[in-house]
Amino acid sequence: MMISRSRFAGWCCLGLFVQQGHGFSPSSIRTAAIERIQGRSGISLQAGVSSTDSYLNSLSRSKPNSLSRSKPLAITSKSPTERRIEMLDAGLKGNRQSLSLLFDEIESTRRRNGGKAVDELFNDLLTVVDMEQNVEQASSLVRKQFPWWTRFRFMGRISKRARRASLQRVLNISTPTAEEDRDDADAAKKRRKRSLAILLRSLAKSSSSTEDDDEDEAKNKNKPLTIMDFEKAAKRDAKLQINPKDMSSRLPPGLETPKYSVLVTQPKVGFEIRKYEDFAVCMVPMNQPVPVNASASATDAKLSNPQLAGAGSFGALAGYLFGKNDQSTAMKMTTPVFSNGSDDDRQMSFVMPSEYWKNIDAAPKPLEGSRVQLKKQMGGERAVKMFGGFATKQQVEAQTKELMQIIAKQNEWMTASQEEQVTSAQYNDPFTPPWKRLNEVSVPVVPLMKK
Repeated sequence: MMISRSRFAGWCCLGLFVQQGHGFSPSSIRTAAIERIQGRSGISLQAGVSSTDSYLNSLSRSKPNSLSRSKPLAITSKSPTERRIEMLDAGLKGNRQSLSLLFDEIESTRRRNGGKAVDELFNDLLTVVDMEQNVEQASSLVRKQFPWWTRFRFMGRISKRARRASLQRVLNISTPTAEEDRDDADAAKKRRKRSLAILLRSLAKSSSSTEDDDEDEAKNKNKPLTIMDFEKAAKRDAKLQINPKDMSSRLPPGLETPKYSVLVTQPKVGFEIRKYEDFAVCMVPMNQPVPVNASASATDAKLSNPQLAGAGSFGALAGYLFGKNDQSTAMKMTTPVFSNGSDDDRQMSFVMPSEYWKNIDAAPKPLEGSRVQLKKQMGGERAVKMFGGFATKQQVEAQTKELMQIIAKQNEWMTASQEEQVTSAQYNDPFTPPWKRLNEVSVPVVPLMKK
């Protein structure tokens, strides 16, 4: 396609215009950003956000340790806030050394001032990307609206503002929605800060293209990813473009999972019919209260995010596996985490280590009051629909609908029961970004001739 000289000159001028910040010097832009952050009283979190504190603390303690060499970062800012913003901006451009320095700063802040200071640090970073002063009310902040030209991916190569806009769009895609109908601004912001922490950690560890493997993979092996690369991957995942090879690569390495063989596969829609072998689970009712005479602290594992849906059930199961049982035996972690049942009778299950699959009676017994039960899980055929992202209630319902539509088109298979409950499975830990997550919904099926 031919481009006129005037249009080419216009794009060049636009690039210079953006790079110079609409005629303002970089220092004046930075100063304006700091002033907006320092006036953040309208969005500060209330005291006592211990759940978010502990989550961000856990991220700071797990600082990426596989950073490749990148261009040294020259920090010119003097104030702590300015320095962190420079580290963030350099990291969005692909400088992993700057993100390593930022995680050092987070860890140092945690040691000196505690978890609330770490939470406030992430609050500052999020403000740079998300918020600006309200034109009508200078004392309040509103969601930042970036210029139209920041939507072009190539602008991220030359414009800091375009990279921040890209980060905002990735957060919009990757921040999970509320599990419950009731939600508020504080809860929404906590979820967004967790997503920001996950993104920064993933950027710091990145070392190759997020695209499917191809002939150029070797060339890109040591190429650090920018936020624009992450946005491309996030958009692809949001469209649910299922790739079986990509899905299988999302399985956490080194963790046991139930064994099965694939009988039918439709790769384009992430659908399989599998024949599972027998295995065993530990399970707990999600809506059953803790007995009056029981203490959750004595039976449950301490969680980073106790406010999340299902956290109590997860804590009880994790506590059992980590050693809060009659033998004080810590067992190996497994995957996935299963959830099934109706709203009033939901259950959460962890897969037991394989040494107990054939003899569940040999497993350590749950402590009294823990609500944990051990159960033999019979194998059999199941229809499975795989998907990425977060397995929110809305996403599970949408994927279940698609699963049932695919089963209805099968010529040799049908659901085992018209009232069969759907089981959802989540394979990854909370630190995994949404475009690297593996989730499934499944139902038992039988061959038509045996119905």
